Order: sequence, then structure tokens, then C-alpha cells
Amino acid sequence: MRFIEVILPLPLPGYFSYGIQESMIHDQLVGCRVIVPFGKRKIYTGIVARVIENEPGYLSIKEVIDVLDDRPILNREQLRFIEWISRYYMSTIGEVFNAAIPANLKLTSESYVGIMPMLEYDASALSHNELDILEFLENSERTQEEIRQITGLKSVYRILKNLREKGLIYLFEKVKDKYAPKTEKRVRLTDQYST
Repeated sequence: MRFIEVILPLPLPGYFSYGIQESMIHDQLVGCRVIVPFGKRKIYTGIVARVIENEPGYLSIKEVIDVLDDRPILNREQLRFIEWISRYYMSTIGEVFNAAIPANLKLTSESYVGIMPMLEYDASALSHNELDILEFLENSERTQEEIRQITGLKSVYRILKNLREKGLIYLFEKVKDKYAPKTEKRVRLTDQYST
């Protein structure tokens, strides 16, 4: 296993070290996008700033989930420029990276909730809100925001935590693309109707 330093689009100082499998490494890795875990549940797209040979002295180091590019989207001069902007304007390199990279090149994760398969439960042991959420999840997995909107509650975290402790639901992250293309509807009349 080798190690890399990654720039993440977060307002935190410095680079973040990750392990990377030899099978994911290629000649032009610096400047490529990688999908990496951050914290307990979040997943971000970062840029490889450098490949390091020595293992960082941390107790545990997380691994890169995937390398998105075969060729760098940023060259070394652009990376140095982002570092210079960070120093000059006294901001974190993650903030500069977030502002510099177009939205369609960024991926983030979103928390989803799913109902356990083959689930049987005692409805009398659950609250009204818990039953509503389970009924809402029967057809498909949903985001926490969708659950909050359907129930009308300001916060659903405590209810989801109770359902998870009872073994009725599971939480997971999905990587999603922030970019959504803009579309326009247009109507064209045929020649016979245009005159």
C-alpha cells in the first residue's frame, strides 16, 4: 500500500493523508480526483496533491475508495497556484479548492435511510412517528431531508436513532453528483403553421 495527501473541499487547514492500493496507482496520479471517506459517514471528492512514500505516523489511516480520473484534471502549476492563493489570502486550501473547481467535477455523499429487509415488527411498541417513517420507507430508501418533510417534524434524528437501535432501519451514504444540467423546453412550429 502507498500513501497520498489529498485536498478536500472543506474549510480545514492542511492536507489529508490516505492509503491507496497499488492497483489504483498510475503514472499521473497527482491532480486526479479521488473519492475518500471523511469522518464516520461522509464521502468527498478530493484532489491528489502528492504521493508520499513513507507511512504517516497515525494510529489508523483510511483508504481511498476510488480514483475517478485516468489523467489529472489539475496540473502541478495549477496545484501550486491554489496553494499560493491559500497562503496569500490566508484561507484554507480546501476553501480555495472548493471555489476553484467547477461544480460538475465535485461529488459528495448524502445520508440515506432504508428499512431492513424481511422486516416484521410489533406496531403497538412503536410511536406514531416511527410507524409513519417505516411506512414511508417501505417502497424505497429515502434521505433524512425527505423523511423530515413527509413527517413535518423539525428534527427526525432522535426517531431514526431509536429505529436504528431497534434494528428496524439502516443508514448509509450514497455518492451523488452536485451538478444538474439546466434544461429548457422549446417548441418549433412546422413550416405549414409558421406562416
